[in-house]
Formats: sequence, structure tokens, C-alpha cells
Amino acid sequence: MIDKKEEAGEYARVLKELREARGERVEQLIGEIRAREEFGIVPGLVTLLGEARDARLVSGLTSLLADVRDEQLIPLLALGIEMAKDDGDKVNLLRVCWESALDFSEYAELFARLLVEGDFAVALEASTVIENLGRVPGDRAGAIVKLLEGATTDEGRAPLVSAVVQRLSGR
Repeated sequence: MIDKKEEAGEYARVLKELREARGERVEQLIGEIRAREEFGIVPGLVTLLGEARDARLVSGLTSLLADVRDEQLIPLLALGIEMAKDDGDKVNLLRVCWESALDFSEYAELFARLLVEGDFAVALEASTVIENLGRVPGDRAGAIVKLLEGATTDEGRAPLVSAVVQRLSGR
């Protein structure tokens, strides 16, 4: 049986190898992680996705994380989004949210804020997350609608905001 210290060391080794891998090795490592089905490595994967620049790594991590069915992923992704250093990192993490079968409704306000404050790519991903949310309770939905209706948005973002307002207000 592997103890927690050994397990953490193994996760660190795999994450380091994944960070440095290129090409088919990325896909091979992601396949190995997927086969293990161990949640312990997921926080490191969220962090890595937030830093990743290699298209193959971003794609593989997005797919892998979107398939995680453990609700512990929800606050990890929300925190990762809030702490992301740039909009590209946010886009990658937001993509996991809308591709996932998990319900991120608890963080609807975060996504609404990103819709208004982020660059266009972030706004598009945030609106897609909101469109795919489960039920947002009426009082929270009303507060989000009020925030969005009072926000100043550019021409390109206006249709996204309008669609989210319609969805949340039931119009």
C-alpha cells in the first residue's frame, strides 16, 4: 500500500513529466492518468491546465478534467479560474466547466462577472458555462440578471449578455 507521502511524490513526478512532455507522450501520459482514476492528482492537473501553452496538452487536460465526475472538482476549477493569471488560462478552465457533466450553478455569479469583465474569449466561454448550468435559484438568478442589465458592455458582448439574461430570467 502506498502512503500519502509516496502518493504525493508520484503525483509530482507524473505532473513534472506531463509538463515537460511533447507530442504523443502527452497523450500517453493523459491516458495513463485516465486509467488510474485517482482524484488526488486532479488539483495538480487543474493548476497545470491553467499554465499550459502546448495545444495538445491543453486539449488532453480539458478532455480529462471534463470527464471527472467527482464534485470536488467544482471548487477547484472555480478557484483556478479566479486565480488564473491571464485570460487564456481562464478560457481553458472555463471550457472544462461547460464540457463537464458537473453542475457549476453554485458559481453562477463568478461566470456572470467574467462575462462582463473578461476579454471576449473569456466572456464567450463564461456565457457558455451559464447556458449549460443546472437550475440557478430564483433569488440568485435575479441578482445576476440585475448585475448583467446594469453592466456596460461592448457591442460584441451585448448578444452574449442578452442571451444569459433571457435564460436566467425565463424570458
